Amino acid sequence: MRASLHDLSPAVLAVLLLVVVVGPMALVTWLTKRDEPTPDNSEALMTSTTALVGGTFALLAAFIIVSLNNTGGGANEGVRSEAAAAEAFAREASRLPPPLGTQVVDQTIDYLELVINDEWKVMHESDAVSNPTDAASDRLLTTLFDSPSASTGDVYDSRYELALRSLDRLESARALRLNSNREPLSNLLWAALLVSALLVCVTAVAFPAGERRWRKWLQILAIGTLVATVLFVIFSLEQPYAGFLKIEPKPYRIAVNELRGG
Repeated sequence: MRASLHDLSPAVLAVLLLVVVVGPMALVTWLTKRDEPTPDNSEALMTSTTALVGGTFALLAAFIIVSLNNTGGGANEGVRSEAAAAEAFAREASRLPPPLGTQVVDQTIDYLELVINDEWKVMHESDAVSNPTDAASDRLLTTLFDSPSASTGDVYDSRYELALRSLDRLESARALRLNSNREPLSNLLWAALLVSALLVCVTAVAFPAGERRWRKWLQILAIGTLVATVLFVIFSLEQPYAGFLKIEPKPYRIAVNELRGG
């Protein structure tokens, strides 16, 4: 269900949340007869209940948003680290004897282009068991290890060691990026968030309208829009590689341009 929502465009998701949250609140309010004046103690009880429920929802939403924002920041940092590691590896590999150096640089560019054009399209699929760059990554390692010129007699060329260390850093950065999209918000937190949002809406609808009913409609619109906005932000932050705030592969494009430009 949540995966399907992530596939929606930001505008459609925003409208859907507004309709789902504000619509039922407005319908119940419209069907409810005008309230009679309520005793002061009942209104005070409703006010304190609304404040408690609203505060709980705000606290939980703030915790989730901060947590997801930190996760997204880590994913963004992982993307930049991988792009930088790939460029550094290509620079090290370019020092290898020809034609091996040129071959490895070309394979690195192919790897980056696969990330941009193919793998980025499926990065939001947290249950993926294979990735489009698996073969390209293995090919880089195979090219270095299978090279007959890695050593001359009993003397090992240190340039290969430097290149292998750079490749190891690239593999670590790649693993970090691939794992950064596999920790969505837990079902327990989503359940707690939705329950608290529902309670906010219920208490807003149940609060006496008083003599001036237009204030009730204003309250419903304000609270419903606020709840829908919070849910929209959380949906956008939950998946770093999909939605309104998704991470773009710009660092990889920059690395490709740098390598092609020499």
